[in-house]
Amino acid sequence: MLKPFPDACFEALKSMVLKKAGLDFTETSILQTMITMQTGHQLSLHALNKAFGVTPARFKPSPYTLDILALFCGYNNWAHFCQDR
Repeated sequence: MLKPFPDACFEALKSMVLKKAGLDFTETSILQTMITMQTGHQLSLHALNKAFGVTPARFKPSPYTLDILALFCGYNNWAHFCQDR
């Protein structure tokens, strides 16, 4: 059984990522580089574009994407970010 996806947490995470990066949601290629340089992990442009609504997404972001975005914002992972909200 899948756990409910906390949309409010995800919206807060996206806002924090963009604020930290000093970017808007259309600059995902710059964000991709910043995330890789800071975390040592890579997210595809496709994953970032879907997460930030640049391209349509049929599914919620993967746990990996959520963990890396949270890591970029200084949290251990997605669960840690949601607990701190």
